[in-house]
Amino acid sequence: MSSSQRNSDPIAAHHLELLLRGLIVLAIIAAFVEGPKIEIGYIGLYLFDLIVVLISFNILIGLKLVGNIRIPRDELLLNLTTIYFLLVVILPLVGIIVHDHPLAYVVGDIRWLQMYLIGLVIITLYSRKALSFRSDFVHSFKFIIGIYFGIFLLQLALYLDLYDTTPLLEFWFLNQSTYGELGHHIGRFSGAGSSPSLIGLVSLLGTLIFGHTFLNNGENKIFVLISLTLLVASGQRTAFVATVLLASLLITFHTGTPTDISKPKTALVSVGGLSVGFATAYRLNIGRLQSDNRFDELLTAILNPHKLPEVSGRGPRWESAISAMNTHYPGGTLANPAHVLDTETIDSYYVLALAQGHFLLLLIFLSFLLVAYRSILKYRYRNPQNALFAAILLGAVTILSSMQNFLTSITGKLTLVLSVCFIFLLYTNDS
Repeated sequence: MSSSQRNSDPIAAHHLELLLRGLIVLAIIAAFVEGPKIEIGYIGLYLFDLIVVLISFNILIGLKLVGNIRIPRDELLLNLTTIYFLLVVILPLVGIIVHDHPLAYVVGDIRWLQMYLIGLVIITLYSRKALSFRSDFVHSFKFIIGIYFGIFLLQLALYLDLYDTTPLLEFWFLNQSTYGELGHHIGRFSGAGSSPSLIGLVSLLGTLIFGHTFLNNGENKIFVLISLTLLVASGQRTAFVATVLLASLLITFHTGTPTDISKPKTALVSVGGLSVGFATAYRLNIGRLQSDNRFDELLTAILNPHKLPEVSGRGPRWESAISAMNTHYPGGTLANPAHVLDTETIDSYYVLALAQGHFLLLLIFLSFLLVAYRSILKYRYRNPQNALFAAILLGAVTILSSMQNFLTSITGKLTLVLSVCFIFLLYTNDS
């Protein structure tokens, strides 16, 4: 190899690295934000899909520059991750053969392959040098929160009859099945996503991520307040409960760390501002705080999380789905039960996993979660902040999956993969 070729390889590798980092950030933003959708038959395509194609293309043309892929050393977690990720793709394909399910049933599950690609690129890219995936992730979430807040303001203006923002919202929700007509209904809002569940996840993660950066070095206070505003606007009881539970983890992480929040002046301003904001939201019924007994139900769910299924009325739906599975598909539906079973929305990934793969898929998923938490605890001292981010993301998956079909969405899948990436990056010098 000539001298010029040897010199050009590091330069080309550096350019590929920068390009892939940019595409990963864009992929994370696009997955959480969604945006207009193009429909081709029964396939819905988002900006996220285009970015994944660009990532694939750049990997192919720069394959010789990628080098060896670093395999994480936690074999138990690696094996369970592989088994679970294979099952969620293979079971729907088997369902086409065994139960003659239509091809449309597997489209959502094939998206797991996109997540695997993104996860592999993240682990390979950020384990090589002192690149901080955590820093890039925080920057991407600033854009996500900003976009959600902007769309929420458009919805709020329409909801309060302040200004007709219909044309802008119709473009944003092109071909999407939105909550209400334009992402708002009876005081609940979807922001940039297609449902209150998605804005609930985004606001939950935003509150915890930016809450950590604020407690750590006093940064991103405005993003904490915006995230809390979006949390109230979502009206998502499960997201409220998850925020309270995971915030306790965040506070524990920062126990004994001197921060500005402990100062009386800062505390007074924060409590006063939050009180005024909550009172305003209650007066305008944002987040449906005044509707029915929603506020009382929310307090009940926060103080007694085990009563959440009773409060939300999901219990009978779960029983109906399991009964239908046992009657018509004793071995599990194999494809997504939401498509196969003629029942109401299941609204629990744990029940959905049981109905889809019977005890096999559910036990593998639960085992994967337990081993993932074990890995976070075992290796947390290698990189405490990566461990915290992994716990926040995995905690969101664990809690929200109890009351939502969480892992059937692009965002849910990516949240799980990102949590695994943070765990695997505990073994690297990511600072």
